[in-house]
Amino acid sequence: MLGDKEMLKRLSILYVDDDEAIRNVMRIMLRRRFGDVYIASNGKEGFDLYINYEPDMVVTDNEMPVMNGATLIAKIHERNKEQPIIMTKSFSDDERTMNCKVCANVIKPIDAEKLIEAICYCMGMRQGGKFT
Repeated sequence: MLGDKEMLKRLSILYVDDDEAIRNVMRIMLRRRFGDVYIASNGKEGFDLYINYEPDMVVTDNEMPVMNGATLIAKIHERNKEQPIIMTKSFSDDERTMNCKVCANVIKPIDAEKLIEAICYCMGMRQGGKFT
């Protein structure tokens, strides 16, 4: 039986954020823990990557140019209603994102361990106890 760390290494993840500094930090952190990591700078680019690679998990910011996170989520769910998606955002209770069908929300600044916990939760990998 595989442990959570080994299962994470088998997952593909799409990370979408318009902030270059955040993308660079998350690229490094995610590549340490996941198999295939795809990075996009806006929702349109993210959707194109989603279509091409069909990742296991999507993590997207909401406020982005070209296509925001809420629109990206809606487009992905048109193709796959079961796609696990986590939204990152700089605010905790915004009406524009309250109706988004996401598995979890992670508030910025992103705590890497909280994001990993959210991913594990969304992927059904938590068997109880703390993820290490």
